Amino acid sequence: MGLLVASPMYPNPTNRGDKLRWHALLTSLATLAKLEAIFGFAPGRDVRSAAFERLFCSVKIVPANVLQFVSAGLALELAGRPSVFGRLATPGWRSGVFSAASSGSPVLLLGPSASAIPDLPFPAVLDLIDVSSRVRTPSGDRLTKDTVLSAELEMSRRFVVILACEDDRKWLIRHGGDERRLVAIPNGVDPQLFEAARHPSRGVLLFVGNFNFQPNREALTWFLEHCWPVLQADRSGLSLRVVGYGADRIRERPPAVEIFANAPDMLPHYQESEVAIAPLQSASGVQNKVIEAMAAGLPVVCTSPVSRGLSDGHPAVVADDRDGFIDACRALTSDAARREDLGAKGREYARRSHNWNTSANDLYNVLVNVK
Repeated sequence: MGLLVASPMYPNPTNRGDKLRWHALLTSLATLAKLEAIFGFAPGRDVRSAAFERLFCSVKIVPANVLQFVSAGLALELAGRPSVFGRLATPGWRSGVFSAASSGSPVLLLGPSASAIPDLPFPAVLDLIDVSSRVRTPSGDRLTKDTVLSAELEMSRRFVVILACEDDRKWLIRHGGDERRLVAIPNGVDPQLFEAARHPSRGVLLFVGNFNFQPNREALTWFLEHCWPVLQADRSGLSLRVVGYGADRIRERPPAVEIFANAPDMLPHYQESEVAIAPLQSASGVQNKVIEAMAAGLPVVCTSPVSRGLSDGHPAVVADDRDGFIDACRALTSDAARREDLGAKGREYARRSHNWNTSANDLYNVLVNVK
């Protein structure tokens, strides 16, 4: 089966969750179908990859620039439509999709901006990834904007929409989305993590995330203010390792806090830590680094906004309040057998629920049957 992949954003480098997802899914999907692609490309944001492009029978690149995105975003907002649903879809990219589409072949559209494409005469599937209409908090779901929810529901009428987590699918169904046109296709993890040997340093907690993302910065601030002083007083030699894009933005660095910004390889950090934490007070979609930590054999302590993005049967320890989070970290750092047990369960969970090949097969079946 031939398949056109269309994205207004080139899926490389994989320094964002959406690009990581598309790069991995398309790598596996290319073993199942002949792929053609049309990608928007913005210098400074995107980097072309010859190895990635060899997955496709043909690749068309449509250049774009930041000024186009700003102008399109303003036009959308003035028209009463959230700019996230279209600002990256330049006129050149939209017309290119119509030119590249062939009769009868399904089209895979990547990202919320791709929803700005006019109705295609061919079957289309849209990877929305996650919803923007709600934020998960410890006290429950919070609607962001009615206009955003309305736009997402409209997408589910125009396309078959795929999402990275079942919880987002249920959210749209609760608000009137057609369950037959909403499909959860989970993210996977790098299979190398399953085989990684564990040699943790004593008393190392690990927090991984993109710290250009405000909820991650807020989570770190909350943990350092409310939990870290108590944990340090409890146990000498305890350290916190903070790793991820934008970690160099963190100005205040209490004692025993290590910062690794823009780490080229995450594996050593997973191998050398005892416990992974994700203390986010608000979250959306899936926190990929939590899944990666489980695949690498780390026990995870997280808040309920994070855990609700995971699949059923996950082994994360969930705590929302200060005392509960401290107790969960304290219990794991003092009990090697418990860490080993939860680490093994985490690996089993990740193998079962987060496999890129399985997700690509599920996506292929959606594309084959789309109408």
